[in-house]
Amino acid sequence: MSDEITKIEARKFNRAFGTSLTVAGINGLRSSYNNLGYIIRNYTFLDYSVKQIVDIFVGNEDYNYYFTSWENWQEMLDTIWGIVKNFNWEEERFDCDNRAMLVSALCSLIYRINTCSRIYCEVRNINNGQISRHFANLIVAEDGGVYLFDCDNGGRRIKLEKGKPIIMSAWEYTFFSTTFGKI
Repeated sequence: MSDEITKIEARKFNRAFGTSLTVAGINGLRSSYNNLGYIIRNYTFLDYSVKQIVDIFVGNEDYNYYFTSWENWQEMLDTIWGIVKNFNWEEERFDCDNRAMLVSALCSLIYRINTCSRIYCEVRNINNGQISRHFANLIVAEDGGVYLFDCDNGGRRIKLEKGKPIIMSAWEYTFFSTTFGKI
């Protein structure tokens, strides 16, 4: 019985210690980005920016949106990719929808920027034609630039351009819908 109690106490300690480390890590990251410049705009700018590039449903859950420069986004995404890449993709438990949700949530939690959404899409492998449904992240920068970030495609990111196919690495993306502020 004493060994069992010791194991239970060790698990409780590990949980408390892990929680403390996580909170300290998030606060440390927050403070390292506390001078992050941003501007506040309402949903219309967000909707307009996305629909200038792709004609999809753009939902919103917030009234105000916090935008920053693409240069800031590059640093932020490098940090987030540094976190997410350490946790393996796992079907149904930590696959594309969960990973895209985590990226969006980390952007809000760490940087207090809510202009990174999950985007529902289809990807086609241009090498073998295989098609699958997928989730990635759509980002709108303060200048209205729209970008795709996909942690399941090696943490790559590209700027989207109207009328051009959305191809990153060997994947071609077809977007269906996105909602900002909804995790």
